[in-house]
Amino acid sequence: MNKTLNLINTFWEEYEDVKTRGPFLAGLNQGGFCQCSTENFIRRTKDPIEMRSFLMIGILIDQSIPINSLYEFRSVFKYPRLFAHPTGMTEQFSPSWFADNMAMRDKVDWTSVRKVCEILIFDTVNWFIENPPSKNFYEFKRSIFDKVEREFPDIVPLRLILEKSMKVQKQVSLYDAGRIMKKSIGKPILIDKPNIDDWYVKLVEMLQQNWAIIKLGAKTQIIFVNDPGDVFDIIEVKDQETAHDKLMQNGFRKFSSPSWKGPLDEILTPPFKVVDTGERRKIYSSGEYWR
Repeated sequence: MNKTLNLINTFWEEYEDVKTRGPFLAGLNQGGFCQCSTENFIRRTKDPIEMRSFLMIGILIDQSIPINSLYEFRSVFKYPRLFAHPTGMTEQFSPSWFADNMAMRDKVDWTSVRKVCEILIFDTVNWFIENPPSKNFYEFKRSIFDKVEREFPDIVPLRLILEKSMKVQKQVSLYDAGRIMKKSIGKPILIDKPNIDDWYVKLVEMLQQNWAIIKLGAKTQIIFVNDPGDVFDIIEVKDQETAHDKLMQNGFRKFSSPSWKGPLDEILTPPFKVVDTGERRKIYSSGEYWR
């Protein structure tokens, strides 16, 4: 969430700076600005390309949040408002304004939009996962795609970027499957077809997550794997209860827990087996990301 909050904080810092330096921009005192002020504001920021991308995607997300989640969402993600010029700052305007308007001097940098979208969408999805019920996430997902189709009808790049950022990962690509198969041939399968209720998951980046599973035996082990199921780290602990507590303390959540089950089903699929290829990254056993 830090990346999104950093972008939001950067906006408000520059917002205050522009207000101080002047000249007057309509609407800057109402938690956002009038559409007629946006281009002057963007041009005065330190990184106009990133600022345009942030405003387009951030306001799109904010306007797509279900009404029953809006108060809690805005208490965390303080996106600005975009007001329609003729309404006297009483109605919000479409974020498509940032993609195409008569005052724009430069074209949209879609590479920048993609990078910003991945960050903001990742943290938005993560927020819904941590704030059930899951129906609010489904409503948000439907709303944002409907909004793009309705308000950005001719701007294909945004639809593609959003689809990729919200992509449902139900299976590994053919390329990755072939690579994984070659790497796994002859390697020991530690757990074959693990029970879905045994998995723990931690979201670490956009469309990237770490999986963990507790293996009982002569030694109790926490086994950490990537999406294909390749082991990258192992930690030995006292018993199963200790393993569970340590995982929860370090940002992992039970994949099958009621509060996570719905939203996670839409974006994640646990590995089908746990394979030890012999490669280790020791992300957690080194203590760097484990306490």
